[in-house]
Amino acid sequence: MGGEIFSLTLSQLSKAIREGKTSPIECVQSFLERIDKINPRLNAYITITGKEAAREAEERERELKKGVVRGPLHGIPVSVKDNIMTKGVATTSGSKLLAEWIPDYDAVVVERLKTSGAIILGKTNLDEWAKTSSGINPYFGIIRNPWDMDRIPGGSSGGSAAAVAASLCPASIGNDAAGSVRNPASLCGVVGLKPTYGRIPCYGTVKVGGTLATQGLLTQNSEDAALLLEVLAGSDPRDRSTLGTPSLGRIDLNGSLEGMRLGVVREYFFDTVSTEVRQSVERAVEVLEGLGMQVDEVFIPHLRYAPIIWAPIARVEGWAGHEDNIRKRPNDYGRAILTRLLLGKFIDGSQYLKAQRARALLIKEFDDVLSHVDCLATATTPIVAPRIDEYKSGYLDVDGKKVEVGMIYSFMARCTLPFNLTGHPAVSTPCGFSSSGLPIGLQIIGKAFDEARILRIAYHYEKATRFIERKPLF
Repeated sequence: MGGEIFSLTLSQLSKAIREGKTSPIECVQSFLERIDKINPRLNAYITITGKEAAREAEERERELKKGVVRGPLHGIPVSVKDNIMTKGVATTSGSKLLAEWIPDYDAVVVERLKTSGAIILGKTNLDEWAKTSSGINPYFGIIRNPWDMDRIPGGSSGGSAAAVAASLCPASIGNDAAGSVRNPASLCGVVGLKPTYGRIPCYGTVKVGGTLATQGLLTQNSEDAALLLEVLAGSDPRDRSTLGTPSLGRIDLNGSLEGMRLGVVREYFFDTVSTEVRQSVERAVEVLEGLGMQVDEVFIPHLRYAPIIWAPIARVEGWAGHEDNIRKRPNDYGRAILTRLLLGKFIDGSQYLKAQRARALLIKEFDDVLSHVDCLATATTPIVAPRIDEYKSGYLDVDGKKVEVGMIYSFMARCTLPFNLTGHPAVSTPCGFSSSGLPIGLQIIGKAFDEARILRIAYHYEKATRFIERKPLF
């Protein structure tokens, strides 16, 4: 299969390896050559584990010859965001403070990847401490968007999204506390899945976002996201948020969408989005209606307060996780991140408690609406990927109007953060391109632990539109 290997999806690679059309060694070599050629321009990886990956590929190949197949990812190379612990491999969290830290154990998701036979290619670049949504890191450099190198890839899992979009890996593991998987998926034209809170264990992730965050997946399509979720889902006693999580089972993507009900929330989600984004999402809804879904407009009474609810929770939990380090080594934090974290110091317990109570109300309101519809559809990001210099200026252009990038919360996370508050699963998939050729994301949200349904909807949408097949040129 030669040089075409890097262009295959996760599912295609799995099938090709099982059928003997390619091998783990060929797969790893193809992606490493691709990384060597393109990563210096994109800066998607912080650490490339080439030697270790080559050794693992040889071992996976020996196992195949003995008839041993560890799982559906046997011999397939993937990448991992660099705030997810990897035994014996540096895990920086995009921070100066952890620049040389090497964990002595793997995160649960890494354990499960390896158990299924996957091979880790390297650790992807991210925003400092995974705290912003740009991909601009003061210590490990700016991640470039594969569609336009002068634009941000989004974040904080920007390196993962850029790597998948540019075929530097078929899939990557990130995490999401305000949109950190879905945001870069939208801006880079790939699929990003934030599962239900508690579906995938976060144990072994560096100071991830408290009660707001979950591990997430970045893949080339929804079929691959389903395959990866099956491998990673399930409770673990080391992460109490996963206890009591229902089993996932096999995900069937082929069932019809006929008769399903799709809810469209216009207030808030259509406010302050660009015309091109709004029109692309509206066309996507029409496509889903054409596939048999019934479309209903729905209303969430307190949705407009979501950023105000999210901010004190995120800031207090952020300060709690970083207080000791900030007191001892404040100069090892970038100024922007230090400011955000310090905000949590000045939010008292009563304000945090009130925010959590408001959060419970918002969860109930979404649950009430989702009891009458099967899913919701929104834009993933309000605009397409902004230029790096524009983002750095502190203001973004929305149809000629200037909006602040944001300090309390990021404007780019406006459409995604409500579902970190509520914990509902959400997937982003491409729904078109701007006049300048940049990807636009459609976000599909489902009932708690109903990832199978939203992935099925995204899968049928991808087949009907084929936007997912369009790739940046290198």
